[in-house]
Amino acid sequence: MRAKKAQLEMIGLIVIVVIVLIAIMIYMAYKINSAPQNTKRMYMNTASATKFLITMSKISVSECPSHTLGGLIIDCAGMKEVVCGVADSCEMTRSVLQGLLNSTLEKYGMSYNLTIKDIGITIGNDGCNSKKPGISAPQILPLNPGIVELTLRICD
Repeated sequence: MRAKKAQLEMIGLIVIVVIVLIAIMIYMAYKINSAPQNTKRMYMNTASATKFLITMSKISVSECPSHTLGGLIIDCAGMKEVVCGVADSCEMTRSVLQGLLNSTLEKYGMSYNLTIKDIGITIGNDGCNSKKPGISAPQILPLNPGIVELTLRICD
């Protein structure tokens, strides 16, 4: 009788261990599958922000055919000599950036905040503030003397 009771307790213990192991395996499978998605999204946001800033600085401005957007940003931070029609380089930079961001990041439903420190331009939508997690990508344009720092923050 004692042997049967011991066997029954042993089987109960094995069943409990098997249930715990299955629960651990399910938890691990969930964690392993969810981690790459976060990593992938972070990489995509970083890559998107970096590529956007690089491309943005090389875009030619139709209102100012002999200048790129990067050139207008540099002029706005420095000498302020360029005039495109009736707008100076700072007004044109803000206008072109707003249109560019609206037709790209805004169109795809991305929350963003673009800051150009040295000229005081900050453009963004309400979905991306300092409290919301996001990825920042800096871009530096040369200025003689100094630099102009652009930062694009894309939020989740």
